[in-house]
Amino acid sequence: MWIETPVIWITDHFLYHDGHLLIIDPEVDRFEITPRIIRIDGSINEFDSLRSLFQGGLLTVSLPPTISVFGYKDSGKTTVTTRIIEHLVENGREVLSAKHVGEPTFSLDSPGTDSHRHLEAGAKATVLHSETSTALLLRNPITQLKELLRYGVTTAPADVIVLEGFRFWTQKDPLIAKIICIRTMDELPEFQAETVSPILGQCTLNPDIDSVIRIPDEFAFLLEAIDKWLLTAPTIPTGDQE
Repeated sequence: MWIETPVIWITDHFLYHDGHLLIIDPEVDRFEITPRIIRIDGSINEFDSLRSLFQGGLLTVSLPPTISVFGYKDSGKTTVTTRIIEHLVENGREVLSAKHVGEPTFSLDSPGTDSHRHLEAGAKATVLHSETSTALLLRNPITQLKELLRYGVTTAPADVIVLEGFRFWTQKDPLIAKIICIRTMDELPEFQAETVSPILGQCTLNPDIDSVIRIPDEFAFLLEAIDKWLLTAPTIPTGDQE
């Protein structure tokens, strides 16, 4: 049997066991194990639906270790971010990434498309699906980082989250590791003054700067710092929104 330790609680449709929430599907008589990052806070006796757990604050998702790469435009953020993702995947980690777009008029959808018409008609969210990819569009943008990432990890469980461009969302969070990308040395004091540790590295694409990690030639130093941090990196509780 798959159950080897005592069951904590069970209802008609849900069972919490050994750190996992299992959903019992009565239609096909099977168990579906949800991502291992889901955990229960507090004592639960009975409930009507999985949604009630989230709304009641009893079921929370702990975010995996998170790395934030930020800097001004054309400072090498995407180059650094993609190389970090490649490195983590090469070492057997599952990665969730997120990109913040700073342009205020940027839209993920376009007026006149079918999906845009769904949202305009009043749908709270719409799912776009093709043979190559799937995307979820929400009518109202998420304004809390933890809520945004919780959407991601509950859909695509990951060992590490890598963020690009979320400077003002992450700069002062002591649980998130930071990597600063600069174009000139003049930018560095500003970032250092406003950013709390841990800072894993300061990088540049500018070959004329010697006192920071030069990309791509010195990437190994940054990757080594990331690997070392991940050995003791904290997870991030999401029970309290910022």
